[in-house]
Amino acid sequence: MIGVSHSMVQLGRWVGVMFVAAVVGLMFAQRGVVNPITSPIDFRAFYCAGRAVVARADPYRVEPARSCQAAAISAADLRGIRGLTVPTPQPPYGLAFFSLFAALPFLFASVLWFALSVTAWLRTVFLLRDMTGLDVAWPFFATFGGLALLGSFTVGQIVPVLMWLVAECAAALHAGDERRAAVIATLSTIEPATGGALWLTLFALRPGARRTLAFGAAALLAVSLLALRPELSVEWLTQVLPAHASSELNNPEQFSLSSVLALGTLDYAAMIVLGIWAAAQTAARWHEPAVIALLPPAFVVLGGPYVHQHHLAMAIPMALLAFAQTRRREFVAAIVLLGVPWFSFSGAVVAQMRHGGAPIPAFPPVRPDDLAEAVWSHYITAVAAALPPGRLLALLMLLFKLPQWLGVALVVVPLLAASARLGATRARLPNQS
Repeated sequence: MIGVSHSMVQLGRWVGVMFVAAVVGLMFAQRGVVNPITSPIDFRAFYCAGRAVVARADPYRVEPARSCQAAAISAADLRGIRGLTVPTPQPPYGLAFFSLFAALPFLFASVLWFALSVTAWLRTVFLLRDMTGLDVAWPFFATFGGLALLGSFTVGQIVPVLMWLVAECAAALHAGDERRAAVIATLSTIEPATGGALWLTLFALRPGARRTLAFGAAALLAVSLLALRPELSVEWLTQVLPAHASSELNNPEQFSLSSVLALGTLDYAAMIVLGIWAAAQTAARWHEPAVIALLPPAFVVLGGPYVHQHHLAMAIPMALLAFAQTRRREFVAAIVLLGVPWFSFSGAVVAQMRHGGAPIPAFPPVRPDDLAEAVWSHYITAVAAALPPGRLLALLMLLFKLPQWLGVALVVVPLLAASARLGATRARLPNQS
């Protein structure tokens, strides 16, 4: 009874936090002004996908996404890029979640999403404080830099909620509750690139969680089949994911190694395998199972099919835990490098990158039943074409990405190297006996 009462008190506190965050969001909801409430480009796409789910339409096609997104821009008294359709490559069950916002007018839905994102972030701060034993200032400022300064709140990204789910999973493992960890890992697959890696890691390393993970996967499949037509799940897997990954390869804001090495999904698969192996070794060495949840996301942000600046924040929780465990300075450097929006500091270069001051050319004719990626691919190509030609600019764009790449590398490389040394030592032991 005491436990139930304590849980209810905790829930009440976080509901109160979310209410305060919603009030703050309402203060931003001023029509005609670009801000996180009126112009969250990513949440606007999620919201419209949710409305398509309710209408039993295809959320992955140009229509009704284009009309809905244009209406949301008009509702905020803003002007958007005519004809632009922002795609939503989330799985059907993920879009079913956003259908919960569909009954609300766009601005009210945006306030609610902002409040949920801020609350998720603050919950993450306290989870990381409790797991690491660090002063609360460490996770507060590190994650604030990684989420707020890198633009997740501004564009309405899913990253704050994803980071919260990963931290909750880590906390459950830290407490020895593998079933709860499995449920949360399943929910994290709302963003399949990172959440999928977490799900696979838990399945590989925690046999006690496998039944719950399997039931969770079956439940998500059922939601997908019930919320959308069954063929849309096949469409998402066989058409939407490849089309979206392809459309992002030429994006100047792309941080994935796929855009540099042109390895397709090979680098993503390699990062998952390395992440699982390093997580197993590091968790055993530190006697800290939370590593199993926190380390794989740090690997996959290097090799995901499409990674933007705000996704790199997913490496920050592992950097905090690594610093708490080792007190090594490279992890402090990683926290700083990951929490500062170096790429956005490119100033004039970024201004040029965003259409070079010239309007985006008219989109080529597309059919309403074309994938939204057809429009998005043209948009990305036009943005890249607006950049002044020359190798110097390309080099500068690369240099502005290097600090955050280095930040991720400072998290994963030392842990990978330590895991390799441990594996080599274990391999020699039988020969010494």
